[in-house]
Amino acid sequence: MLSALRSLSHHISENGPYDGVIAFSQGACLAATLMLQHQSQDTDSEFGLGDSDEPLFKCAIFLSGILPLDPDALAHGQRKQIGKINAAEAQYCDSGSEDSDSEDQGDWVDAFRIPTAHIWGANDDYPLPQGDRLYKLCPAHLRVAVTHQEGHSIPGKRSEAALKKMVRAVRKTIERADMLH
Repeated sequence: MLSALRSLSHHISENGPYDGVIAFSQGACLAATLMLQHQSQDTDSEFGLGDSDEPLFKCAIFLSGILPLDPDALAHGQRKQIGKINAAEAQYCDSGSEDSDSEDQGDWVDAFRIPTAHIWGANDDYPLPQGDRLYKLCPAHLRVAVTHQEGHSIPGKRSEAALKKMVRAVRKTIERADMLH
């Protein structure tokens, strides 16, 4: 994970800035973790992506999202998710016990102070279906959600109604970002 974070931050610093990020599943975890890292970084951070007072992106689109990891725990070699996890999920990280808050998620909401769209499947059977909980980490007035009836996927041709809802949510998110920045 640290290697992926380093690679992504290097890419952004060399080729960015970017207005937004679109990320699916583990990519959503990576992007959200990088956003947390950026928000909490000091000026000497190896992830130096500019002023941490400014958000890393203007908006984010999370598809079948997974909760981010705590950047401080990662720096100490631990995989600790932000937010509430259950016993089945705990086997994939070092976060602890069933239904425990690994961190007070209120401490992290500021990192997600940008418009976000969250799209996830109600029938997601992936080992970490956490789209709804990633959604709750983001400020209520800046987030929009679309739940579709498929699994760990992005709505497409098989579900035109869900696809149209997703497109509207993404447009709304981009419009909000344009108004704020």
